[in-house]
Amino acid sequence: MGEMNMIIDAHAHACGEYYDHDSIIRVLDENMTDRVVLCPGEINSRKSYGLPMISERFPQKDIMFAVNRIIGFVTKMTGAAKHIDEQNAYVYELSQMSSGRIIQSYWINPLDRNCLSKLEETIRLMALS
Repeated sequence: MGEMNMIIDAHAHACGEYYDHDSIIRVLDENMTDRVVLCPGEINSRKSYGLPMISERFPQKDIMFAVNRIIGFVTKMTGAAKHIDEQNAYVYELSQMSSGRIIQSYWINPLDRNCLSKLEETIRLMALS
């Protein structure tokens, strides 16, 4: 039996090239990628974001800790976290249309007092569909 290798893009956001189903599948096909783990992105945005390969420039530093802190601060200040539930639902819809090529990454805001009940309800609803 031959070995099967699968290429998975392990982290993308539902915006930019990964905003709609057809675009996502096209990008996966162009890059010979089998699947993508898709996280919620900026709501209704076709804007793409990219980070330079900071870790290659500063291999001895934990730069991503600082970058993540900045992203968290900006997310809080802009109110982007208020749309997490809506974006989770959107990513779920995309995943259902993709024949397994889009794997949903479900985001929760641990500062939301209802985060566990939302997660439990989402899991229950997904099990029913």
